[in-house]
Amino acid sequence: MFISSDSRRKRTKEDCYPNPYTGALIDYDGDPLRQGFGINHKAFALTGDLFFFMKVELINDNLLSVLHRQARENERLRMNYDLRTTPEDTSQRMLNALEIGTHVPIHRHLKTSETVICIEGCLDWIFYEEMPGVDTGGPVHDGEKAVDETAFAEVARFRVCPREKLYGIQVPKGAWHSIEVHEPSTIFEAKDGAYGK
Repeated sequence: MFISSDSRRKRTKEDCYPNPYTGALIDYDGDPLRQGFGINHKAFALTGDLFFFMKVELINDNLLSVLHRQARENERLRMNYDLRTTPEDTSQRMLNALEIGTHVPIHRHLKTSETVICIEGCLDWIFYEEMPGVDTGGPVHDGEKAVDETAFAEVARFRVCPREKLYGIQVPKGAWHSIEVHEPSTIFEAKDGAYGK
């Protein structure tokens, strides 16, 4: 339960926390989910009779704007933001800011399905199958990533666009897939297992 501002003493400059993006002081008062000031600010919380500090990470326009600026400056035209909170966390949870023109190679996940929720934007999830008997003069894939994309045929395409009430997709384990970005988009991705393992 969060304590409303009218139940606290008058706040001073020392009670404010710097915004990591603008450096402006923030009066981080009340329910942190109703604030629009970036991430990693301290918030008062109440459990029984105990007050304690906790880190609250907000996903808001400030954070998404920073990610998209970094994505535009990145030659891959995308930027991810790791949401794991400890080195011991072996899941994969991230935000991914995707710009028009980014190329995500055809790939698959052999050990996990993938859950994707689109926060903003519009993109297609494209599924492929490997075409049998195609001689590419070398390996077609290395297990999880296509080496020669000409050896794959598109078999299905699904729009993910919250404006159209199409909020996300569950990608089955082992399915070859890629994306096509129609407008700057931010997605939340979750998979089992540590990255690269």
